[in-house]
Amino acid sequence: MVTIRPATPDDSQGLVELRTALQRHDEASNPRIWRNTEEGNRNLEADVDKMLSDEDGLVLVVEDGGDLVGFAYGRVVSRRDYLPETVGFINLIYVREGHRRKGTGIRLVRELCSFFRARDVDEVNLNHIKGNTEGESFWTKLGFEVVRVTANTPLEALEKRLAELQ
Repeated sequence: MVTIRPATPDDSQGLVELRTALQRHDEASNPRIWRNTEEGNRNLEADVDKMLSDEDGLVLVVEDGGDLVGFAYGRVVSRRDYLPETVGFINLIYVREGHRRKGTGIRLVRELCSFFRARDVDEVNLNHIKGNTEGESFWTKLGFEVVRVTANTPLEALEKRLAELQ
């Protein structure tokens, strides 16, 4: 039976494995995204520990028969210099391939929404990888719209194009 529950420190190693699987999935979706260095891979456990101890965040895990098969991490940010003042961020969400399209992602988002509602969040934001068609479809179905775009190019390529324009 699939259950969703708040993560505990005992879930750290499983969360590192899921975070690594998410990175691989994202890289397969778009080879231009940033990649973890060896140091970044070594720091994943510390990153997971930081998420688990985040007083403004919630880490959820999806468990099936004792195995972790998915997770989500959401965080609340309050600020006074922008409106809306209180924003929920869905920072990370991942469900292993054999467990997708069974409502698990929707259940994770529903749990994050309860967390956000309890903290008076006005708006929910997220980033997803361009080319991750599953993610793009999922978020669009939930009503998310692109309002900001991040673009990149190698410095050398930019400088070459600039030189051509002179």
